Amino acid sequence: MTAARAPGGADERFTAPIGLDGLFRTSPAGGPMPVVATRGRWSDARSFDVEARILGEPLRTRYLLRLRDDGTEGIDLVFSNSYGFQAELRAEAP
Repeated sequence: MTAARAPGGADERFTAPIGLDGLFRTSPAGGPMPVVATRGRWSDARSFDVEARILGEPLRTRYLLRLRDDGTEGIDLVFSNSYGFQAELRAEAP
């Protein structure tokens, strides 16, 4: 995942474990990025739902990845957060 620490700032890459057992897993503390708690689950046979929270802040982010079932090859990504922002990305295989 990449993120900028400030609007208009350079993107920085960071990784975080994802809890697959219903429990959040946290990224390491002490780095340049905040500690993020993340968990994920399959909500159905084609949809993987990821929830991420920055510890100490009210922001919650959701990433819903859906494998297409309309006859095309690709993935749809729905991004939303607790501030009301939502975006959708449609990725198709060439």
